[in-house]
Amino acid sequence: MKTINTPSVTNITRVVPFDSLSISKNEIILKNKNKEENSIEYAELDKIYINRCKLSFLNIMGILSLPFFLIVFCSPYLPIEVLFILGLFGFTALYLKVTKFRWHQLNVCQNDGTVYVKKFFKKTKQEHINLVNLVKNEMFHYRINKDNEDENISLTIEIEKNYDFPPLSIAT
Repeated sequence: MKTINTPSVTNITRVVPFDSLSISKNEIILKNKNKEENSIEYAELDKIYINRCKLSFLNIMGILSLPFFLIVFCSPYLPIEVLFILGLFGFTALYLKVTKFRWHQLNVCQNDGTVYVKKFFKKTKQEHINLVNLVKNEMFHYRINKDNEDENISLTIEIEKNYDFPPLSIAT
């Protein structure tokens, strides 16, 4: 049995759905068609990752048992041939739905515990993987540049404080 290690946010305060994600130099912009757009700076961004969602065993068994119960309850009223065809089509359609159509979830986590969620199908998985890689790359460059700016500021302060100017002497 495979185990998949996914990052987990311990303090989830709220879950907000979104439809599209845009990348800018210092932030990402999450848009929802019904609500306002949210902008998250890279300093506030904790994690971004993709989960694979699937149905649990009980849900699968519940969905696949629906045609069975339909056949049992309709058996006194319909001929056996119609029941057989009805059951065959019902099981086939639900089996294909359960096994073929998988979806994934893009999670964007903030430091304050807010998680932004977007569900998408397997067809667009590669596009979302590329998007996650772009965001992680921008986060990396933002944090490296931020650290370099902090080091440059502290170095200039130390140079200004510790440097003793020699006394001026005027030769005549």
